[in-house]
This record gives sequence, structure tokens and C-alpha cells, in this order.
Amino acid sequence: THDLEFDSLGKDTYRHRIAGSRLTLIKSKKQVAIFSDLAYFDDEQIRLIFQKCDFVFIEGDSISQNPKIYVVDKREPRADIAGEIIAIWGIQQNQSDMPHFDKEQIKELCDFLVNKYQNRR
Repeated sequence: THDLEFDSLGKDTYRHRIAGSRLTLIKSKKQVAIFSDLAYFDDEQIRLIFQKCDFVFIEGDSISQNPKIYVVDKREPRADIAGEIIAIWGIQQNQSDMPHFDKEQIKELCDFLVNKYQNRR
């Protein structure tokens, strides 16, 4: 999101990337992370990685056609988001009929998603 660098100067994954690695995996006893150039995975490959998941939340994917939950903070609303916005979460900034959830309404948002997509698998 916004050119965020996940691996930083001094880290082995950073050195791997600088040396030319297009894909690096780091693993601990409790977590796994894959670092990749954006061009390494296409959308279909990413879908395969998450195929056993009921929901996948992707931060910063404003250009794909994937359905989106628009997270509203104190900034001005964005007009450049592609794909269907199915709900708004956060500060109320519009008066539309779109489903809106306050930041405390996590259970209600989850229920909305389950009801909307329960028959899609």
C-alpha cells in the first residue's frame, strides 16, 4: 500500500531482494511471510494461495475489480477506487444507501459479509 516496503535495510530479506531475488520466504515458529515483486504473482496465482479461505482482506488494492469495503478515516473520500464497493466501514461521510458500519461494529460487518457471500463457494 502506498509504496510500503515490507523488508527493510539490514534485514536478510532486503539483502535478498537487492541481490536480485524476485521471491523470498521467511519463516518462524509461528509465522510465514512471502516477499515478492508485484510482477511475480498475477491475480489468479494469488487466488490459488488463498483458495481455502472464506474471505481475503487485501489492503491497498484500489485498482482491481475485487469487491471492496471502503475504509473511511478523516481524509477526503477517494474517487479513484475501481470495482464494486459493497460497504463502508469507519467515519460516516456519505448519505448513500450503501451499508455503513462504525469502527466498533465488527461483528455486524462480519455478519453482513457472511450473509452476502454464504452461497458463493
